[in-house]
Amino acid sequence: MSAFMVDNDLHDLGFTGPKFMWSNNKQGSNKVWVRLDRVLMNSVGLQFAPLASIKHLLRLALDHFTVLLRLTNEPANPGSKRFRFEDVWRTYLATWKVVWKSWTKHNHGQLDDVLNRKCSRTLRSLFFWSRNHMKDLGETKIVLEVRLAELELLESSPVGLNSVQESELRKTASDLITNLARTAT
Repeated sequence: MSAFMVDNDLHDLGFTGPKFMWSNNKQGSNKVWVRLDRVLMNSVGLQFAPLASIKHLLRLALDHFTVLLRLTNEPANPGSKRFRFEDVWRTYLATWKVVWKSWTKHNHGQLDDVLNRKCSRTLRSLFFWSRNHMKDLGETKIVLEVRLAELELLESSPVGLNSVQESELRKTASDLITNLARTAT
């Protein structure tokens, strides 16, 4: 493989995260872990993306980790703050009241201006309601992701997981999936 890489001017980008990518999901000595991915980039690619990196993301109910290729370490649109309707808001009765209260405020002017102000005011009210009432979902997500990463790292180690930790891994993954579904748009 190294001769092929040298002959074709290819460089391994390496990775961060768990060492192994795939598991047969068996238990004990029957469990097999394998690293399947390897991202190679030539010198021209490295000139265009010198900060390119690979990250193995969390494994949720899969037999393999998802791979994230980042070509830069900057956010897609720095400084631009997009705000959009979050589908989870529909599941809270309180948001209906927030929308009703914002939408029914009296406005004067051209119909298109009135509609624009109503939409802006309603989204702004929902944003502040969400920031105050839903931040615990974000905090829970972070705690679950950290614990899941710890358990997955231990699972792929030579020691592996005991039965209690296996159970905790499944429960943590399930809780994280539930949390993500609750906050998904």
